[in-house]
Amino acid sequence: LPKSNVPSATIDFVPRDSSLAEFAASLRASNPPVIGYIADNRFKLDLRTIFPQQDNIVIQAISAACTT
Repeated sequence: LPKSNVPSATIDFVPRDSSLAEFAASLRASNPPVIGYIADNRFKLDLRTIFPQQDNIVIQAISAACTT
């Protein structure tokens, strides 16, 4: 419903060696893409959008984004 709120939690990231936009772009460029959003000077991944079987894929993408 348009005005309903669905409870969720986010994992927030503040990259040390890149900008938030560069970090987000790196995750979007991964295969498969990892899509989050920037708010409050953090990159946020909404956990309701990640299925349990996708956890390892997301972890690998985040790890790669942190080392580039």
